[in-house]
Amino acid sequence: MAENSNYTNVEALPEIVGRMHKSFDSGKTRPLEYRKQQIRNVLKMLDENKEELAQAMAKDMGKPRFEAFAHEIMPAEYEAGQFLAHMDKWLKPEKPFLAGEYPIFLFDSGTVQKSPQGVVLIISPWNYPIRLSLNPLIGAIAAGNTVVMKLSEICEHTTALTKTLIEKYLDPDCVQVVLGGPEETGQLMKQRFDHFFYTGNPAVGKIVGRAAMDQLAKVTLELGGKNPTFVANSCLDISTAASRIMWGKTINCGQTCVAPDYVLAEKDVYAPLVKAMSLYPESVFGKNIKSSPDFGRVVSKRQFDRLYNLLSTTKGKFVTGSLEECDPETLYIPPTIITDIGLDDPLMQDEIFGPILPVISIDSIDEGLDIVKTKEYPLALYAFANKKDSSFILQNTRSGSISINDTVLQMVTARLPFGGFGNSGLGSYSGKYSIDVFSHQRTVLNRSISFPPPGVDSVRMPPYENWKYKILSTAIFTTPKEASKSIFGYLFRLIPGWRLLGVTPSFIVAFFKGKRTLPPISKNK
Repeated sequence: MAENSNYTNVEALPEIVGRMHKSFDSGKTRPLEYRKQQIRNVLKMLDENKEELAQAMAKDMGKPRFEAFAHEIMPAEYEAGQFLAHMDKWLKPEKPFLAGEYPIFLFDSGTVQKSPQGVVLIISPWNYPIRLSLNPLIGAIAAGNTVVMKLSEICEHTTALTKTLIEKYLDPDCVQVVLGGPEETGQLMKQRFDHFFYTGNPAVGKIVGRAAMDQLAKVTLELGGKNPTFVANSCLDISTAASRIMWGKTINCGQTCVAPDYVLAEKDVYAPLVKAMSLYPESVFGKNIKSSPDFGRVVSKRQFDRLYNLLSTTKGKFVTGSLEECDPETLYIPPTIITDIGLDDPLMQDEIFGPILPVISIDSIDEGLDIVKTKEYPLALYAFANKKDSSFILQNTRSGSISINDTVLQMVTARLPFGGFGNSGLGSYSGKYSIDVFSHQRTVLNRSISFPPPGVDSVRMPPYENWKYKILSTAIFTTPKEASKSIFGYLFRLIPGWRLLGVTPSFIVAFFKGKRTLPPISKNK
């Protein structure tokens, strides 16, 4: 996309970010009711503009109306609804029982407060321009932050409409939207932020991570990767497995960060699986897939050329789809299944991010695990297998998430965190976990000034006499393992509050042997 007159002037960026800092410092976003009202406004915005948003996404990437509602608008509405229903509970401070560990805290209280971080920068992607913009925005607002949003320049119509709607429905002292390309984004990241939140590819993620490190700011990176899909001989239903794999691969024209990237099928199920998968496109989209209203398009000519080049250079066999079917004018690439490829094939190097799915035959799950371990840690991993085999795969792989006997749905529920691992991301969010990621876990210890008494309190202070060391080692820092070395100690540990009881003799010793470090000082002097 060429330079756009709607792009934000880079000279205005310091003022935009500064306004968000000023607003946060004023305390405007602290009241819980204010945060809830902004989230209600997000719901209102979506409810009153559903059709316009769906039409914008159709213009940008041919997104089917059903997918626009089911995969974008409704999940954002659901996320907002979950926050309105549960954020009071999610924001409550945690109150650990300190005296259960250290008796010196008997009359003290400790809490872990979820405090707002400050100003959050959210850089959102083009593939799910509503969901992956608004869901983190909702979490950041709920946690009490102010937000600067950098929307993707690639989905031109959706981005322009989203900016207009946010400026209409949300408080400009809470959220500011920035438009632009790489230059504007680079200049934006030079501004001071308390949290960088980026969704996109690992290459840009590293740039965002370095920008955050330069400021010693918190960073969350939601990236991607080559997501493997195992289909074991123990899979109970090959037809269902094929349908779920192909559904996960073809929604949004394959432009989904958690889409299956390649399939590793054990040899006994390889042929029937490929056959079942090959039947899927025509069975759901019809014979003329190109004219189906239910199959989207690649987002840009650049992405089309990248995918076309992969298909042109692969040495594999086309089971469905062909080069001849690809249309650069409409950015159409058909659902394409490729077999008989080696690990050095172009399709097996980087994340495909399109409706192309290689299927590889493996002699065993162990062979498949060896293949997976040659790649970076994926954002998602899938296994269609019985409990024994799926557990084996789970224990011998690392990934952002794993789903057994289905694809993609692990990112649907607000009760599970969504995030990557290693090259596929850093940190996670969704529902309660968004509160955690956008909050500072602030420790608050509220101690009694009169307990323990001065003599006992002096145990921790110089001079470091031997009797003080004995009290620390035998009473204060006694572990359950140490306490259980004798039968008496083991039985004693079974008593509720054993630490409080066990430290009592030491307290008595300290009370008589210890002494006040400083003499009492009168308030009147």
